[in-house]
Amino acid sequence: MKSRIISLFSVSFLLLFHTLIAYGNSPPIIDPGGPYIAIAGETIYFDASGTTDPDGDTLTYLWYLDDGPPQFPSNNPITTHIYEDHGTYNAILTVTDSYNDAVQVEVSVTINPNSSPQVDPGGPYIAIAGETIYFDASGTTDPDGDELTYLWLFPDGSPPQFPSSNPITTHIFHQPGTYNALLVVTDSYSEPVTVEVSVTINPNSPPQVDPGGPYIAAPGETIQFDASGTTDPDGDTLTYMWYFDDGSPPQFPSNNPITTHIYDEPGTYNAILTVGDSYSDAVTVEVSVLITLNSPPQVDPGGPYIALPGETIYFDASGTTDPDGDTLTYLWYFDDDSPRQFPRKNPITTHIYKDIGTYNAVLAVNDSYNDPVRVEVPVIISISHCNYYLPGDLNDDCIINLSDLAIIAAGWLTDCNTEPIDRSCTPK
Repeated sequence: MKSRIISLFSVSFLLLFHTLIAYGNSPPIIDPGGPYIAIAGETIYFDASGTTDPDGDTLTYLWYLDDGPPQFPSNNPITTHIYEDHGTYNAILTVTDSYNDAVQVEVSVTINPNSSPQVDPGGPYIAIAGETIYFDASGTTDPDGDELTYLWLFPDGSPPQFPSSNPITTHIFHQPGTYNALLVVTDSYSEPVTVEVSVTINPNSPPQVDPGGPYIAAPGETIQFDASGTTDPDGDTLTYMWYFDDGSPPQFPSNNPITTHIYDEPGTYNAILTVGDSYSDAVTVEVSVLITLNSPPQVDPGGPYIALPGETIYFDASGTTDPDGDTLTYLWYFDDDSPRQFPRKNPITTHIYKDIGTYNAVLAVNDSYNDPVRVEVPVIISISHCNYYLPGDLNDDCIINLSDLAIIAAGWLTDCNTEPIDRSCTPK
């Protein structure tokens, strides 16, 4: 009996305590956010996260939106909704705390009509068959600032492209003609906007190929094949590919119109040049190449050369010629045990002989295609500049005149036995 009395007392106490607490509960303070403004079809975020409860109670949120059924209660203060039609609405938010105290507020919602995109497809577009065209609709705008998607349709039998957020795309028309490209732009809230833009495709003109030449060279000579006179009526970028009919492999295509090649054997050849502009069939032309045997240089070493011991001699082979007009190199050899010179393009060199004697200087001339041509030239080194001994030439001017007679007259008074240092006594 005693335990029953205690139990009843405990229950009564708890009921009383709970009742007292319930009577002291404060309702939530609601902040529904807003007012909300959007366009028809746009997702609105209703945000009541500013709502508070003085007692720190757990709250539940229930939104009534007056264009459809109410949502389910949730502990999340944020929800979303889409109004499909423009107009003015009142959204109702009911917030309940843990003790079922419910507070209800309204918030206004203004839904404006959506504006369609203002589509600018660019163009009109003009290109040649096979050329890549950049279709640019970046001038398109949307009054509501909506994100847009672009879909291009081309009437040349190609499949439609996928919708993209990029307003720029590319396309190639392979046949000349006039086309109407379609651009479909949508902002996700209104009906898509479709516009046309004209595309004119002109036929491509092939390159006008000039291979240079005809070419003439010697075996082993480097030939520069020059097709820089080639033009393209459309201003297209060109590629060049040369084929040489001497068994050498074809060269790789290049944007450079100039290339080089060496034929090793004499003969008549046909070099083939193929030029492409990427839009039309490549153009192929032939050019003749004549490979003839090279003629050796015609060497003129100058001379003969006469000088005094220690005198600088200028050896001049500038009279040397080459029938083929080749560039020549000159190498001189001097037979007085002096160091060998290096080959040079200058036909003139210098040398000094220190001792009296008769020498043979050797000149080797090379044109790069033949064996060097060697010639000898005599060199006389003496104390006299005369090529011969002239009796009576007492002053070494290679002639006999009154000056020599004056020396003879003075010599009448000279005894070479007693005065050997006299000029008249100098031996030949």
